[in-house]
Amino acid sequence: MPAISFSLTEKAVIDPILTLRAPLPPLEPGQAASWTAKVWQGIQSELVARVVAVFTSVFAAADALIHLTTGMYKGTCLLAGTNYSKSIVYGHFRQAAWFTLLTIAGSIAGAIWPGVFKHCRYSPPPPSDNFPDAPPSVQGLAAAVQRGDQQAPFDQLKQLWRQSSLENKHWFVQVFNHDGAESFKAVRTELAGTVYRPVQHLRDRQVKWLSADEVDQRTTNAWRQASVCSRSFFYHATSECALESILKSKRIEVRHEKAFRGAFVSNQPETGFGSCILAFKRNIERLSSLEHGFQTSQNRYWAGFSRDIPVTDSTLAYIMLDGGTEAECRDMEARCQQWTGRAIKVVSLRDAEEHLESVQRLDIGIPSEWPSEDDRMCQKILNTLRARAAVATQQYEPRQRVRQQMMAMA
Repeated sequence: MPAISFSLTEKAVIDPILTLRAPLPPLEPGQAASWTAKVWQGIQSELVARVVAVFTSVFAAADALIHLTTGMYKGTCLLAGTNYSKSIVYGHFRQAAWFTLLTIAGSIAGAIWPGVFKHCRYSPPPPSDNFPDAPPSVQGLAAAVQRGDQQAPFDQLKQLWRQSSLENKHWFVQVFNHDGAESFKAVRTELAGTVYRPVQHLRDRQVKWLSADEVDQRTTNAWRQASVCSRSFFYHATSECALESILKSKRIEVRHEKAFRGAFVSNQPETGFGSCILAFKRNIERLSSLEHGFQTSQNRYWAGFSRDIPVTDSTLAYIMLDGGTEAECRDMEARCQQWTGRAIKVVSLRDAEEHLESVQRLDIGIPSEWPSEDDRMCQKILNTLRARAAVATQQYEPRQRVRQQMMAMA
């Protein structure tokens, strides 16, 4: 979670090395990279990256000391009943142990094989619905709202929100999203404009903070009757080959490009990046801060998370196939079951469009702290993502033809 992810080693060593080793940005069709660019890329990837890796142990030792000290401090505060949870304290001690190991072997391993750092980044765990893990300050105000002895303490809630870390904001939203307490509905109504903001200006309307059940009640009945989970808000399109890798690794990894980094999702399905579209629940929105965030059209927003996005039962609602038939969806379900060992619903994007449009009309918005970057960076990121998707598709097509031929022979 955000409160335990701080890492000098990632900022000073791991991220720079992965960026140095990133491939050259795809060029326009018919263009080839110059030999000087290729040579410089090789020097960066194999020589400069190893020089940077030599300093791993120095930063890892500093991180180990920081997390150990912070864990002891927050553990003492937790015993005193202040605003920390057990998961945060344990997280700091786990990070301290990890950086201790990295201190011992980091410089040697990194100098031999810089690519090892791809496996050394912090990845957030899936979001938890275990409310006892929420900070005492959030639990205390939630209990006061539930008792209903007086008007809900909206001023205190807004002050808590302004002072909260990303971790505590995540818990704030998780707790007050709970449908079992009718009193929480008033909090969602009053604080909607504090917690969320619209992607675009809403004429004569206001952004809404809706619980999962409230979203279900306001969307198409046919979708619910079809036994499809309707609680999806963010989407990541990819190829079938990449989907297999994502499901097996249980995460969408942060991409380290030459000009940017991030794990990207959008608030509406984008069909130009692959035929397989992962539909995520809203509980991923504050698992990490955004590395990049920008609006591309009237109501489309791209979020580039600074950490990997967990892909588990708690975060993934379903998968959509662009142009997929009923038979293709069932075939994909079988393959997802084989890759993951669990059942994942697969539907056609065509069948989901009416529901997706009804969700967009709810004016749900995006987290209030998400940024709005300029058009120049927006276009640079999208061009690179599209080019990478095109290359991945070209590499996958021969494999797809072989699989289709084998199915035909069977």
